[in-house]
Amino acid sequence: MARTIRVAHSPDSDDAFMFYALATGQLDTGDLEFVHELQDIETLNRRALAGELEVTAVSIHAYAYLADRYVLLPHGASMGERYGPRLVAREPLGRGDLKGRRVAIPPTLLISALAHVPDVRRCVTMDLKEPGNAIYLIGATRAELAGAHLLDLGLWPDGIAEQNLQVPRVDLAVARQTFAALHRAMRDGLVRACHDLSEGGLAVAAAEMCIAGDLGLALDVSAVAADPLVALFSETPSRFLVEVRPQDGAAFEQALAGVPLLRLGAVTNGAELRIERGGAGLIHLELNALRRAWQSGLDGIDL
Repeated sequence: MARTIRVAHSPDSDDAFMFYALATGQLDTGDLEFVHELQDIETLNRRALAGELEVTAVSIHAYAYLADRYVLLPHGASMGERYGPRLVAREPLGRGDLKGRRVAIPPTLLISALAHVPDVRRCVTMDLKEPGNAIYLIGATRAELAGAHLLDLGLWPDGIAEQNLQVPRVDLAVARQTFAALHRAMRDGLVRACHDLSEGGLAVAAAEMCIAGDLGLALDVSAVAADPLVALFSETPSRFLVEVRPQDGAAFEQALAGVPLLRLGAVTNGAELRIERGGAGLIHLELNALRRAWQSGLDGIDL
């Protein structure tokens, strides 16, 4: 009789990579039957504390409470040096000043990032808003595919140029200038939607904006980079896709003066993502297909 072992982790790329072969049945597990579960890490922390799972990802902080019931597996982990919570106060405080004070942090085993928002009405979301609005790329794109999600998934294109396999590097001066200019544009109401270009690069950010807004995009990445792979999937830091109303275009471009800026295309009413390069099609995907791939997780990956 087969023994069932539940393997659980959050839908992060590093966890997905570690468990992919096991989750997709590519390993001979004999009389062991593995059931794959995806949940957020705090839920997994709580389930592990209750002893519900045989194998699970947990926060390293949570492991201090689990060491008597679980052992760390040697196949992989994601950790960072000097990780830890940052407390925000209205006046300077030392560690000793916290004694006897109430710290308003949710009682979870996760590390939470908080920020003060002066006016929540100025917050900008990632979902596309209106057909006809322009789409801009903020920031220069470099050949920085090393560590990119494209390669994490094993999708190594034949003949990929070695010079494209550079590790993404942050230019602190440019990043500061970019964030300040973009924040001013948001504060002035010039930005309808915005998405960072980090995990997966431009193509993934565009797809997620389409899914979130239930609208299409028509983009031309000719001016982004000479290599289509770099244009679509590079993870150069400090870049954003931004949606802007046509009547706000001039003011937005003026607000971003001095920051690399390209107009790539527009939001469409069609339920599809189209990305081309000088008339040559690179990506043409229906919105329903994008949504299925995004929701299915590992099941949507065909290696």
